[in-house]
Amino acid sequence: MNVPTRILTRVAKNDYAAIHECVEAYGGDVWSLALRSTPSVEDAENTAAEIFMDVWRLAGKFESSGLGELAFIFAVARCRLRRLTDHSQTFSGSALSAFSNSNSALSLGHDRLEKE
Repeated sequence: MNVPTRILTRVAKNDYAAIHECVEAYGGDVWSLALRSTPSVEDAENTAAEIFMDVWRLAGKFESSGLGELAFIFAVARCRLRRLTDHSQTFSGSALSAFSNSNSALSLGHDRLEKE
């Protein structure tokens, strides 16, 4: 899939077409992660929407993060999923734990986001 390399740069500038492109380009990845990390389809839908709201809100940090777009989006998603599991008893955490331990690049991205 040939995805434009700077969708998030345009999202940071409130380019509404870029927001749509971002969801189109990365929605499947975010949906898959949300579905694996939540107990129901309804929770996954809400979580995916919250992740994209966070991406929109944090897109201004993309350029300075040094991450690729998908890694940045997954780092944002990981932050969201951690907040949800920290504040909710509805998630078992096992899927999130498996995901968290599976990719050190995402850990690096998460650390970079939290430092800024």
